[in-house]
Amino acid sequence: MEAVSKKEVKSAKGKKKGQSSASPKLAVKEKNAKTNTASCTVDPPKPEQIQPGSDEYSAARVELIRNFRGHFSSYIIPCFVASGETSDQKQPGHLKYSPFNCLYLEVHCPAVAPPLLVISNNGQSTVSFGDVALGQTVMKKITLQNISTEILELRSSLLNPHGPFLLMNALRPLQPADTYTLLISFAPDDSQTFYEKLEIHTVKASLTLSITGRGLTPTLNCSVEGGKLDMGYVLVNESSATTFKIQNTCSLEVKYNIWLDSLSLSKHKAQQALPSFLTPQKEPSHTVGIQNFSGLSVFSVSPIEGIIGPNKSHEINVTFSPDHESLHYMDTLRVQLFDKQVSHVIKLEGAARKHLMFLKGGDPLDVSDESLSSIPLHDNTTTEMETQVKTVLVTLKSKQTEDIFTTAARELQVGCIKTSQSPAKKNVEFFFDNLHPLQQKGFSFDPIKGSVDPGHKRSIHITWTPPAGYDANHIQTTPIQLTLKGDVIEIYKIILSTVVTPE
Repeated sequence: MEAVSKKEVKSAKGKKKGQSSASPKLAVKEKNAKTNTASCTVDPPKPEQIQPGSDEYSAARVELIRNFRGHFSSYIIPCFVASGETSDQKQPGHLKYSPFNCLYLEVHCPAVAPPLLVISNNGQSTVSFGDVALGQTVMKKITLQNISTEILELRSSLLNPHGPFLLMNALRPLQPADTYTLLISFAPDDSQTFYEKLEIHTVKASLTLSITGRGLTPTLNCSVEGGKLDMGYVLVNESSATTFKIQNTCSLEVKYNIWLDSLSLSKHKAQQALPSFLTPQKEPSHTVGIQNFSGLSVFSVSPIEGIIGPNKSHEINVTFSPDHESLHYMDTLRVQLFDKQVSHVIKLEGAARKHLMFLKGGDPLDVSDESLSSIPLHDNTTTEMETQVKTVLVTLKSKQTEDIFTTAARELQVGCIKTSQSPAKKNVEFFFDNLHPLQQKGFSFDPIKGSVDPGHKRSIHITWTPPAGYDANHIQTTPIQLTLKGDVIEIYKIILSTVVTPE
């Protein structure tokens, strides 16, 4: 006993002496180990904090299924047999039974891991396409993995052949631990929510995929009212610009393209029809009017494409650049969504003059188609002020009720074009000549003279009331002269045609 005790003491002394230099390091390591153990401690979530539809829940479920090795449970269920009748057949009550009259049912419940598993999208078996615009096709990928030890022969159920969902690729045998990606497309054709189930069958089990998506009609609001954008009057070889807005009012992004009919490949084919002045009984079918002699488009648009976010808007710039005088410049702008659906059709119009002044209104006397023959040009370099005479027809229709005539009214507009040049005379003056004979015939003009500043228009109101003794069976015409003074002098011969029609 003493020898043993001495050995223990010596060994204890030796350890103490050998460990005296290393003991601080061991103490630090033990301290760090305790600190790391404390920092790596994970508190499990509370049951009320677990959300079955969350990504974390789905990922944890996939990991548990992957590591599941199988389980077998057996249950014995006693079944007591009772005889007799209840007092109320509609509401069965309790019957007396004997514990000796009992049968035992043994139920075996083997639990095995499924052979096929969804590993994409955190293991969620629901494929949601969200909101998709009508006419668009969206693809989704779903990756499956064989977690069994056998080769799986995959088969699928049939999707609705008239529905929006489609399985794009064929199934093939899947080796153990291999993966396979399914391609499913969604192309809605109606504004509603769609839902289908796709079952992937194996020999021993089936995997069910829930597919859902909603079709939405893309909608854009346009700030152009009436489908017409009038660029007004511009001097030849100058340009004017304006803007309009298109706003996305739906909950998804909308891709748009803007097209001009003058740049369409089918423009020349559409222009082979007879001009509108030869077929007055039909509505004009032409969507493209007078264009530039240079071959360049008289209207230009920017941007021509883009993507508008939900409840956002884009500003579209339109520029009008004529190279010769005409009152019938025209083009058609189309806003196309997703390269398929035409959302808005806007008619672009404009006029070009060589001089600052213009007179707008009256009945049409010319046609919107230009001749291909050459037109002699006037030499404007010889005189500073050139007088031109033009004819304007204004028809005034009065209605007759017994012996009473209603007053007919028309309107003309005198305008002055705003230009970047600096002419000697910037505004435009106008006045009528010799109005006294017309006033005796029931005509009145307001105003009879005035001036117009650059970039503005002024209206001239013409009214006519048939005087006493007027012959309503004949159409009468009365001429009057209107003079415009700007960079040149223009004289308009206005022919007032008066007609009386019965009520």
